[in-house]
Amino acid sequence: EDLKEAARRIHAASGAAVLAKGGVRLEGPDAVDVYYDGETLEVLSTPKVGEVAASGAGCSLAAAITAELAKGAAPLEAAKAAKAFVTEGIKARVSSNAPFDAVWQGGTD
Repeated sequence: EDLKEAARRIHAASGAAVLAKGGVRLEGPDAVDVYYDGETLEVLSTPKVGEVAASGAGCSLAAAITAELAKGAAPLEAAKAAKAFVTEGIKARVSSNAPFDAVWQGGTD
């Protein structure tokens, strides 16, 4: 509910389509993001991949949305495609000697 309210407030302040990112740090079994454009409010939810955040997930999500918009996708469809891309990147995460893993940037194929 907090993500829904955040998306509404950000939209009200900016007029932009909003994707409020929840991620793995929120309680529950799913990684939840909320899309809102002033008319459509949609919860995008996928099962969490592990319980630890992967570095680069938010940046990759923003970049993937931008790429989808540049290819002509509508904002909601861009958000859905980007979430799927990042979910696959988290599944294929790259481990390191750092205290965190990183999202795999190699694509979904």
